[in-house]
Amino acid sequence: MPCLYKTLRAAKSSGAQRLLLTSLIIVTLHLFSTPTDGQNTLAPRASEQPNIWKIAFDRTRVRSSSSFQAILTDIYVMNSDGSQEQKLTHTGLCHRPNWSPDGSQILFMCLDDNSELPTIPGGDEPDQEIGVTDSAGQNPRLLKPGVRIFGEPSWLPNGRTISFGNVRYGNPGHKMDVSDRRIYTMTVDGAEPSHSMLQGVSEADWSPDGRKLAYVTYRNNKENPAIYVANADGSDEHLLTGPKIRAYSLSWSPDSTRIAFARWHGNRRSIGVTDLQGGQFEELTPRNLNAFGPKWSQDGRRIAFSAFRSESTQVFLINADRTGLRQISNEKEKDCEHPSWSPDGSQIVFECHSRMSYGSLLMNMPLILLGAMRTGPPAAQIYLTNVNAPNALPVQLTHTGGSNPRFYPVPTSSKIVAGN
Repeated sequence: MPCLYKTLRAAKSSGAQRLLLTSLIIVTLHLFSTPTDGQNTLAPRASEQPNIWKIAFDRTRVRSSSSFQAILTDIYVMNSDGSQEQKLTHTGLCHRPNWSPDGSQILFMCLDDNSELPTIPGGDEPDQEIGVTDSAGQNPRLLKPGVRIFGEPSWLPNGRTISFGNVRYGNPGHKMDVSDRRIYTMTVDGAEPSHSMLQGVSEADWSPDGRKLAYVTYRNNKENPAIYVANADGSDEHLLTGPKIRAYSLSWSPDSTRIAFARWHGNRRSIGVTDLQGGQFEELTPRNLNAFGPKWSQDGRRIAFSAFRSESTQVFLINADRTGLRQISNEKEKDCEHPSWSPDGSQIVFECHSRMSYGSLLMNMPLILLGAMRTGPPAAQIYLTNVNAPNALPVQLTHTGGSNPRFYPVPTSSKIVAGN
């Protein structure tokens, strides 16, 4: 140390001497902060350690015997590093988990035990039931809404009420009209029975603050669905999108001031964003991407979405100001979709599956169950990527199947879809 002191005393004037002084200080700090075994004992900053969050997902497996082959799907949770996987349901009939706003419960759909599977493409969906359990898999129960369930049930921001879609079918030959589509609500404790809240609506989405409701309806134009917004009690309803914007797949911004959505242009799609007055519409993605399924980050600065390009569907990311478009999935032989943000906005989890279409799966399901077809459902796995590291590669979290991943807590809105 005395030799170092003399060297520093001698270096006091010229630029070269000042450079020497700076270099010696840096070297000295490095030497005194590095132990003799060469391992740095300084703990990495918290920002360098990815947070571990829970992820809910479903897993489909095929059980075969000499006489039949069954497709079984159940709900699971795991940590965002792939550890501590836990199975929550055991019926083989449940799928599409959805966290409650406080993360204490998980909502899901179950195939009715007595339901008959559809036998032709485009036929009626099998009957569904709504299930709920706590996040540890305790106290699972089925809710009894008393009407046929379509689409995916979701939580309202209050955490006590759920919503779900229903499509009323008439007699054979009945041509379904927009008035046949309804949105229902009910409490998860069964204190309030289900009741029809909206009629003629195909999709509804509550704002994160619980004050507004946005929904898609065909009531003014049966060819082009439009977005309306109203107060939670139904007052102050007004149109957000014009007749030429065929909108669907709503997603509220975290501050409840903007809505992202997918829109059709002929047979292609893009992502648009509008304010709550409908006066500031902006197309976010280029039309050649064929984009759909927008999901806001928790800080409202970025949107994740899926898009079909170059013969596959991949997950993309873009800033809300239309800059920074980049692809974050890279499974060239698979289709990737269903992105879900981590609570701190640093990670995105998504599903990648083989390209056997779900329509083909649905058409062949009776044959699969009868053992006449030895092909299971599309092989899906769950991947995660660190979106704050531009060159980070996705990490595969599951190796025995996984789909429909949802980060804890739930997304920042409550979406309900009535029908297909």
